[in-house]
Amino acid sequence: MTEQRNLRSSELTPGRRKMAIAIRWLSLPFAACVAIASVWSFWHEYRRTEHLMPTTATVIEARVLSTSRVTTEWDAYVRYRIAGRDVENSVRVWTPFDLDEGDTVGLLVDPGSGDARDDLRAMSCAMAIAGLLAALFMVLVGFRLTGAMLRRYVA
Repeated sequence: MTEQRNLRSSELTPGRRKMAIAIRWLSLPFAACVAIASVWSFWHEYRRTEHLMPTTATVIEARVLSTSRVTTEWDAYVRYRIAGRDVENSVRVWTPFDLDEGDTVGLLVDPGSGDARDDLRAMSCAMAIAGLLAALFMVLVGFRLTGAMLRRYVA
């Protein structure tokens, strides 16, 4: 009786075997899509902002627009120096920290017009790294370890 139970527990049912095969072969295209999308997003953000100049701005006043678990969107009235002159502007900034008067934030400024926007390149880099790690996980677990499991139960 015990031998029969051990024999049954070391076999895959046909339905589970088909599901494992599907997971194994679908994990590769999914991993490729996630990796390509992550790198493309990172590259696109840098290409979109390559003409802008990184600038540090001093917060004059800030108010919360929206919050999430990780970051807060602020409507910040800031002062920064561009082309030898001081500019004051209202900018939307995403940050996990509170913004108070006198704090500094990193902005990307258009040298021609003086318009500024929040510098999201670090966030884009973090998201690209997270996407590449997710793709690596899909390859290691979804393809490699599922294949090892299938070989072990077939033999």
